[in-house]
Amino acid sequence: MSIETMLLQHQTLRTARLSLRPVALRDADMFLRVGSDVENNRFTIRYADLDAVLVGLATYWIGEPLGKFTIDLNGEAIGAMDLHWTETAAEIGYFLDKRFWHQGYATEAAQALMDFCFDTLKLLRVEGRFDSRNPASGKVLARIGMHEEGRLVNERLADGVPVTTVVMAKTC
Repeated sequence: MSIETMLLQHQTLRTARLSLRPVALRDADMFLRVGSDVENNRFTIRYADLDAVLVGLATYWIGEPLGKFTIDLNGEAIGAMDLHWTETAAEIGYFLDKRFWHQGYATEAAQALMDFCFDTLKLLRVEGRFDSRNPASGKVLARIGMHEEGRLVNERLADGVPVTTVVMAKTC
């Protein structure tokens, strides 16, 4: 069975406190809140206004839905995750509304998605990448068992500043 077929069959993942569910139009307010807040969007998505959010939802989050999840806490969208895959490996990405930082939600969601990659998709490798100026994201990846594999020095520019991307991974 293909990864795409398995993702179709497992569009919602559950943890003790969270649901990772398909992104929906009702999540637009959360995307705008996170994407327009300077502290919240420093290392993640940026949306200037609701129209930009709607374009992002239409072209990426909902427009190409497989592997995209809203992190849902008791019916409230608190962040999102995405999964990029090949036949043997995947990369996970995530962001969380700052009101929910430091409560274990990012770790819980990342663990669930990584477990799904290994246990259901039978992938050999799962990785995460983060801006080296965002060590909190690295701590999330370390908590789920990933180890640093390398650094892509000056890989890109963010607001005119060279960014070093840290690559972390776990293999089965």
